[in-house]
Amino acid sequence: MENQLVHVLNKQIANWSVLYMKLHNYHWYVKGEQFFTLHVKFEEFYNEAGLHVDELAE
Repeated sequence: MENQLVHVLNKQIANWSVLYMKLHNYHWYVKGEQFFTLHVKFEEFYNEAGLHVDELAE
């Protein structure tokens, strides 16, 4: 049972880490008329994803 829980938590850490990197990439490379709005919003999203990674990893 404990091994299964560890496996699930590790998978969630990996999933949130991938999302964090994708959102950070969007933040860096956003272009167009909505640049400033999207730039700020992607930063909010990747910061939240980073918090999930940190919470799960601890």
